[in-house]
Amino acid sequence: MSTHVSVDDKLKQIITPNGKSYYQVQQQRTRLTAIILGMSTLVSLVFLVFAFIQKAAADQAREMAVKNEVIVSQLKAELEKCQGTNTP
Repeated sequence: MSTHVSVDDKLKQIITPNGKSYYQVQQQRTRLTAIILGMSTLVSLVFLVFAFIQKAAADQAREMAVKNEVIVSQLKAELEKCQGTNTP
């Protein structure tokens, strides 16, 4: 009668130099990878929100600049009109 040992069972039986099974070491590496990827995702989301906030501020500044440009051109036109009527 042959006993069948699965690959997982064999991996659980392998002991690394630090006294942990190979399976435990792989689980720790997997957790660490998941934590690092999760943190990277959070950092990316923070930058995404920051970018949207900056874009909104830039859009407002652009609108204000366009309005100011219109006002300046109107004031220049009025100034030229006034200077034209005051000239003898």
